[in-house]
Amino acid sequence: MFETICIKPNEHTFPTDIGFIAENLLYYQNVKIIAGTDTLPILINNCGIETLLELLTNRNLKILVRENLLGVSSAQANTGQSLNDVVLMSSESLNKEEIIFRGIFKASGRRGYSKRTTQRLLPLIDTIKYQNNICDLVREDLSNSDYIKRSIIDAINFYNPALTLRPEEIDYAFVKSTEVSFSKPTLTIRK
Repeated sequence: MFETICIKPNEHTFPTDIGFIAENLLYYQNVKIIAGTDTLPILINNCGIETLLELLTNRNLKILVRENLLGVSSAQANTGQSLNDVVLMSSESLNKEEIIFRGIFKASGRRGYSKRTTQRLLPLIDTIKYQNNICDLVREDLSNSDYIKRSIIDAINFYNPALTLRPEEIDYAFVKSTEVSFSKPTLTIRK
């Protein structure tokens, strides 16, 4: 048996039903799922809240919610050129309790039930946060043109395997600019 697996489900292509979770629990002592307001309803609808609570209580399954997001900030240079940078975004109003509540409410459509269930899940769900240096690591990857060209080819081949493309056929340049100073974006969530 393996020790741990960490899964970041994509609700469109990655199953998060009870069979998927059970299969992972057979092979791994600990299964961690990074969930958001889109993933929680899928887990609740596909597994059932009581089953989910039982798995979380036994500590075989751990659900983590993100406290911040990785995004792109854009600004206009004096030349009119659009400049983009990688940024971390967070909001004080979008905390663990709010993320859980929104996920449950999305699954059930019932406010009172969602509040009660949130209180049951709150001590069983942990948070995860991107570290501050993640933006520098992304910029480092973006500056590696061979890596980016290969990634572009892989993405195109995933969606259209018949299309063949070579790295030499792709024009890519990572250009650093000090012309615009990007500030940390603030995200406001209105309830």
